[in-house]
Amino acid sequence: MIKGNRVGTVDANDQLRLLDVEIIHADDEFYYVTGLTGELAVVVSSLGTPVDGLKVQIKNNTYEEKKRGQ
Repeated sequence: MIKGNRVGTVDANDQLRLLDVEIIHADDEFYYVTGLTGELAVVVSSLGTPVDGLKVQIKNNTYEEKKRGQ
């Protein structure tokens, strides 16, 4: 979660996209939100200074590995 109820996602061009979400519930480990649609790659690592459109490199993408059946 980024300051101001925003999350970082990565688009098809490997660019950071900051999206506004609504927090429904939060606890010590998780945020439960609305406002995300479709299949999105959500950034789960820390972002120093997130800038919309920043080129990113995805590492350890277990979602893509599962999708390919690995």
